[in-house]
Amino acid sequence: MPYSVGSVVDVFGRIVAADMAKQWKGTILNESKSGGNPQMTSDLSTGLLTATFLSANQALAQSQTGIIRIIAAINNEGRSKYFPEVPTMAEQGFPDAQVTPWFGIVVPRGTPEPIADRISKALDTALANPDVQQKLDLAGCPPKPASRAEFAASIKADIALWAKVVKDAGIPPD
Repeated sequence: MPYSVGSVVDVFGRIVAADMAKQWKGTILNESKSGGNPQMTSDLSTGLLTATFLSANQALAQSQTGIIRIIAAINNEGRSKYFPEVPTMAEQGFPDAQVTPWFGIVVPRGTPEPIADRISKALDTALANPDVQQKLDLAGCPPKPASRAEFAASIKADIALWAKVVKDAGIPPD
């Protein structure tokens, strides 16, 4: 029986689906590009998708209404505090299915330093707000403020990591 797996992050969905197909010999996993979490949730509830990857806040809201059932959590630090009864992907035999989401603000090259500094300070102030911290945490991305240099280094490291993952997986550019 073929299974359709949806993912907003095409590369991640392709890699996990390919790894699952290897481990579940004889199972067919079809990649299904979706238009975002609302579309994937709708497709999942109507049977167009068999499984999908959702953010913590989207999954929590939908599971509480009974529309979906959460079967695994991708969390580098163990089980989710929002659904501790759900095993992680690593616990279910997929230790490489680990992604650390991050959000940041970038500006065009050549932006004057005083402007970049002002934006950075405003972001630091926002991230110190407990309400903002709670909302980001619920979205599965607890705030981890970093200096501009640290953030730039993280971006470079992620580019190198994902370039290798894409190359090793043989994923052609779209």
